[in-house]
Amino acid sequence: MFHAFGFAGAGFQIAPGVGEVLAELIRDGESPTPIEAFSISCFTREPQRGVPPAGRPMS
Repeated sequence: MFHAFGFAGAGFQIAPGVGEVLAELIRDGESPTPIEAFSISCFTREPQRGVPPAGRPMS
């Protein structure tokens, strides 16, 4: 079972796109859609390269 969650308010508008990416991840194990900015690492002190920490603009 796979579950996508966290849609409140305007988040419902992106649900079709999330569904497409989730289907690609399930089927292929990867997606051509850039989703790195949504990685859990954005909440750590060492973000992924090229992805700013939450609340900080990219320089």
